[in-house]
Amino acid sequence: MAHFLRKINANNWSSLDWLSEGSAPGDCIADLNSKGCTLSFWRSETDEDIEKIIVALAANKDDFDKVELAKVSEEYIFQLGIDIENTEGETPYTAANLLHVSFNGLTSQKIHMLALTIYENKSEIRKHRAEVKQLVINVIGEIDQTKIKGKILKYVTDNIAI
Repeated sequence: MAHFLRKINANNWSSLDWLSEGSAPGDCIADLNSKGCTLSFWRSETDEDIEKIIVALAANKDDFDKVELAKVSEEYIFQLGIDIENTEGETPYTAANLLHVSFNGLTSQKIHMLALTIYENKSEIRKHRAEVKQLVINVIGEIDQTKIKGKILKYVTDNIAI
Protein backbone atom coordinates (compact mmCIF):
# COMPACT_ATOMS: atom_id res chain seq x y z
CA MET A 1 0.00 0.00 0.00
CA ALA A 2 1.31 3.43 -0.88
CA HIS A 3 1.60 6.31 1.57
CA PHE A 4 2.16 10.02 1.42
CA LEU A 5 4.78 11.52 3.72
CA ARG A 6 5.40 15.06 4.91
CA LYS A 7 8.24 16.37 7.05
CA ILE A 8 6.80 17.63 10.31
CA ASN A 9 7.69 18.82 13.78
CA ALA A 10 6.13 15.99 15.81
CA ASN A 11 5.47 18.32 18.75
CA ASN A 12 2.98 20.21 16.58
CA TRP A 13 0.89 17.06 16.20
CA SER A 14 0.79 15.93 19.85
CA SER A 15 -2.52 14.86 21.34
CA LEU A 16 -4.11 17.39 23.66
CA ASP A 17 -6.59 16.34 26.34
CA TRP A 18 -8.90 19.26 25.69
CA LEU A 19 -9.23 18.76 21.91
CA SER A 20 -12.73 17.90 20.80
CA GLU A 21 -13.35 15.03 18.40
CA GLY A 22 -12.89 16.10 14.80
CA SER A 23 -10.25 18.69 15.73
CA ALA A 24 -6.49 18.84 15.32
CA PRO A 25 -4.03 21.03 17.23
CA GLY A 26 -3.70 24.50 15.72
CA ASP A 27 0.09 24.15 15.79
CA CYS A 28 -0.02 21.44 13.12
CA ILE A 29 -0.90 24.11 10.55
CA ALA A 30 2.71 25.34 10.85
CA ASP A 31 3.78 22.13 9.09
CA LEU A 32 1.30 22.73 6.27
CA ASN A 33 2.47 26.19 5.23
CA SER A 34 1.66 26.26 1.54
CA LYS A 35 3.42 28.35 -1.05
CA GLY A 36 1.49 29.20 -4.19
CA CYS A 37 -1.36 27.06 -2.81
CA THR A 38 0.93 24.02 -3.10
CA LEU A 39 2.52 21.66 -0.58
CA SER A 40 5.46 19.33 -1.06
CA PHE A 41 4.88 15.67 -0.17
CA TRP A 42 6.58 12.36 -0.87
CA ARG A 43 5.01 9.08 -2.00
CA SER A 44 6.37 5.77 -0.75
CA GLU A 45 5.49 2.18 -1.39
CA THR A 46 8.29 0.51 0.57
CA ASP A 47 10.52 0.99 3.60
CA GLU A 48 13.37 1.52 1.14
CA ASP A 49 11.45 4.47 -0.34
CA ILE A 50 11.07 5.94 3.15
CA GLU A 51 14.82 5.70 3.74
CA LYS A 52 15.46 7.42 0.41
CA ILE A 53 13.07 10.21 1.41
CA ILE A 54 14.83 10.65 4.76
CA VAL A 55 18.20 10.85 3.01
CA ALA A 56 16.83 13.35 0.47
CA LEU A 57 15.48 15.61 3.20
CA ALA A 58 18.67 15.34 5.26
CA ALA A 59 21.04 15.93 2.34
CA ASN A 60 19.16 19.10 1.50
CA LYS A 61 20.04 20.70 4.86
CA ASP A 62 23.18 22.43 6.12
CA ASP A 63 23.75 19.98 8.99
CA PHE A 64 22.68 16.53 10.10
CA ASP A 65 19.53 16.67 12.21
CA LYS A 66 16.63 14.47 13.23
CA VAL A 67 13.90 13.82 10.67
CA GLU A 68 10.25 13.50 11.67
CA LEU A 69 7.65 12.48 9.11
CA ALA A 70 3.91 12.01 9.10
CA LYS A 71 2.91 8.99 7.02
CA VAL A 72 -0.69 8.62 5.81
CA SER A 73 -2.19 5.98 3.57
CA GLU A 74 -2.97 7.36 0.15
CA GLU A 75 -6.61 6.21 0.44
CA TYR A 76 -7.26 8.87 3.11
CA ILE A 77 -5.61 11.60 1.03
CA PHE A 78 -7.46 10.64 -2.17
CA GLN A 79 -10.78 11.12 -0.34
CA LEU A 80 -9.97 14.83 0.03
CA GLY A 81 -10.04 15.47 -3.72
CA ILE A 82 -6.67 17.20 -3.74
CA ASP A 83 -4.92 17.64 -7.08
CA ILE A 84 -1.76 15.53 -6.75
CA GLU A 85 0.99 15.92 -9.33
CA ASN A 86 4.20 13.97 -9.72
CA THR A 87 6.91 16.62 -9.52
CA GLU A 88 10.58 15.80 -9.36
CA GLY A 89 12.19 16.75 -6.07
CA GLU A 90 15.10 19.14 -5.98
CA THR A 91 17.39 17.40 -3.50
CA PRO A 92 20.98 16.23 -3.83
CA TYR A 93 19.75 12.62 -3.64
CA THR A 94 18.47 12.02 -7.15
CA ALA A 95 17.37 8.45 -6.36
CA ALA A 96 14.62 9.93 -4.18
CA ASN A 97 13.58 12.87 -6.31
CA LEU A 98 11.12 10.83 -8.39
CA LEU A 99 9.19 10.03 -5.19
CA HIS A 100 8.25 13.68 -4.78
CA VAL A 101 4.70 14.93 -5.39
CA SER A 102 2.96 18.28 -5.11
CA PHE A 103 -0.47 18.81 -3.59
CA ASN A 104 -1.85 21.64 -5.75
CA GLY A 105 -4.80 24.00 -5.66
CA LEU A 106 -4.99 24.08 -1.89
CA THR A 107 -7.56 26.30 -0.24
CA SER A 108 -7.76 27.05 3.47
CA GLN A 109 -10.59 24.51 3.69
CA LYS A 110 -8.53 21.79 1.98
CA ILE A 111 -5.55 22.51 4.23
CA HIS A 112 -7.86 22.26 7.26
CA MET A 113 -9.21 18.90 6.03
CA LEU A 114 -5.68 17.74 5.19
CA ALA A 115 -4.49 18.63 8.71
CA LEU A 116 -7.40 16.77 10.26
CA THR A 117 -6.88 13.74 8.00
CA ILE A 118 -3.17 13.60 8.80
CA TYR A 119 -3.80 14.06 12.53
CA GLU A 120 -6.41 11.30 12.69
CA ASN A 121 -4.68 8.77 10.41
CA LYS A 122 -0.93 9.34 10.57
CA SER A 123 1.83 7.19 11.82
CA GLU A 124 4.97 9.05 12.73
CA ILE A 125 8.44 8.14 11.59
CA ARG A 126 11.28 9.55 13.67
CA LYS A 127 14.94 9.15 12.95
CA HIS A 128 17.44 10.61 15.38
CA ARG A 129 20.41 12.63 14.19
CA ALA A 130 22.81 9.67 14.41
CA GLU A 131 20.45 7.43 12.41
CA VAL A 132 19.99 10.12 9.76
CA LYS A 133 23.74 10.65 9.50
CA GLN A 134 24.31 6.92 9.00
CA LEU A 135 21.61 6.69 6.32
CA VAL A 136 23.27 9.55 4.43
CA ILE A 137 26.74 8.02 4.80
CA ASN A 138 25.45 4.66 3.51
CA VAL A 139 24.54 6.21 0.14
CA ILE A 140 26.96 9.13 -0.02
CA GLY A 141 28.33 7.94 -3.37
CA GLU A 142 24.85 8.33 -4.88
CA ILE A 143 24.37 11.91 -3.63
CA ASP A 144 25.20 14.81 -5.93
CA GLN A 145 28.22 16.24 -4.13
CA THR A 146 27.84 19.58 -5.90
CA LYS A 147 24.50 20.15 -4.16
CA ILE A 148 25.37 19.37 -0.55
CA LYS A 149 26.36 22.22 1.70
CA GLY A 150 27.35 23.42 5.13
CA LYS A 151 28.46 21.01 7.81
CA ILE A 152 27.35 18.01 5.76
CA LEU A 153 29.70 19.00 2.95
CA LYS A 154 32.52 19.58 5.45
CA TYR A 155 31.91 16.18 7.05
CA VAL A 156 31.92 14.44 3.67
CA THR A 157 35.01 16.31 2.50
CA ASP A 158 36.94 15.61 5.71
CA ASN A 159 35.89 12.02 6.42
CA ILE A 160 34.68 10.12 3.39
CA ALA A 161 36.65 9.01 0.36
CA ILE A 162 34.33 8.81 -2.60
